[in-house]
Amino acid sequence: ALRLYFMSNKIMLGEDLDLSERDIQEARNSINILHNSLKYFTTYANLHHWQPGTKAQTSNHVLDKWIQLRLHQCINEYAEGLDNFDFPTSTRGIAPFIEDLSTWYIRRSRDRFVEGDPKALSTLYSVLGEFSKAIAPTLPFTAEQIYMTLRGAKDPESVHLCDYPKSNKGLVAKNMSLLGKMQTVRDLASIIHNLRAEAGQPLRQKMASVIIKGSKGIKSDKGLVELLKDEGNVLEVKFDISMGKNFIKSKVGNITVGLDTKLTPELEKEGLLRELLRELQDARKKQGLQVGQKAKLAYSTEDVALAKLIEDNSEEISVAGHFIEVKESS
Repeated sequence: ALRLYFMSNKIMLGEDLDLSERDIQEARNSINILHNSLKYFTTYANLHHWQPGTKAQTSNHVLDKWIQLRLHQCINEYAEGLDNFDFPTSTRGIAPFIEDLSTWYIRRSRDRFVEGDPKALSTLYSVLGEFSKAIAPTLPFTAEQIYMTLRGAKDPESVHLCDYPKSNKGLVAKNMSLLGKMQTVRDLASIIHNLRAEAGQPLRQKMASVIIKGSKGIKSDKGLVELLKDEGNVLEVKFDISMGKNFIKSKVGNITVGLDTKLTPELEKEGLLRELLRELQDARKKQGLQVGQKAKLAYSTEDVALAKLIEDNSEEISVAGHFIEVKESS
């Protein structure tokens, strides 16, 4: 953490330094997030008995394409900084990439990893491996640990014996629009989250719709619209239509976002189901159960509506909660 902090600081350019414990802690947090991302990969790769093939699987999923582009962008900026002996510029891109990898790519791909999607696993394997080679000059021990965890029998014995990865500048330049559109999705999602907070609705509660006016960048891209719909947890994302009286609005620049706050009985039931699943996951953690480890779930309730909700969704609860069976207590 100290190495990452100093390498990204103006002291590397001969300027004065004001030592900041907070910034050192942030560097440490970034490294911990990277290690957690590696652990997340190995957990699901082992759970689904996934092994890397002779060549990486190509994927057309928008998140897979985006994280590969971000990797090339990061490597390009890092290498150019080192070539110019500008260590702060090169190193400052490490933490934002780790953040993007963990809090956006992995989090938004969680269902794919749970299901053992080989293209998602292949993408994350490739990205972690190449990123470990890229950061080896700055974080030699972290890079080595990641590399040795992923290393195949025919790979060099150390990350420091590997060729430095080459970024595909042409690929990044050709697909800059995807990087921009993904940032738009994240910005819109942030606005939706703020509207939810204003309406007092947690993210687990599915809402009917969101209407967006003035943002044409993602309208025609089905993959990005689906991504925004999932992140905002809404049934529909609509563009450039009038908003009813149930909507609360927020305007940022030329973009207006409206959230439909009316909850139907069906939406309320789905929100209750999401809350129930969260409670069950917390219960699993308290019992020390590992991912993929099966358990039996028996429930007892005097709430007839809740009992019917569990009964109607027992299969989804079983899969999401890693339960062998879900049944009412006798």
